[in-house]
Amino acid sequence: MRLFAVALAVSVSLSAFGASGASPTEICGVIADSPSKMIEVPSLHVLSLTSTGTFSLPSGLPTKIGAVFCERANLLPAANDYKVLQAGFPFALKDPSGAVLWLELRNGQIALSYKKSALSQSEVAQLQTWADHAQILLQTPASASSGT
Repeated sequence: MRLFAVALAVSVSLSAFGASGASPTEICGVIADSPSKMIEVPSLHVLSLTSTGTFSLPSGLPTKIGAVFCERANLLPAANDYKVLQAGFPFALKDPSGAVLWLELRNGQIALSYKKSALSQSEVAQLQTWADHAQILLQTPASASSGT
């Protein structure tokens, strides 16, 4: 499965990002081409998505993008992270400990993948609340501009 190769590339390679002394809110990039390679994209900022905006990749990237990834302070998705999925890309979030959360659409449903020990019970509840809300927004895109 292509996503498995992409997941392996993220879990192995994401540790290189965020290794600098700077501590930005997020460091994002894409997994592209075949064989998969990580490309940090300094101009890509998923956290800046608004409720009325749409997600798009900056120009100049390879045409075969397998996934989008961001390293952030924690694994909990932001309110508008679902827009990456809406644009057709699996989305990986990585925290400073190295834990990775995968968000993707499978048959129109949000699918979440993460190591069970990566999230506390409280965070699992918050993640489920996010997924429930995002699923509604994905099914009724017109309502996305009136909420959140």
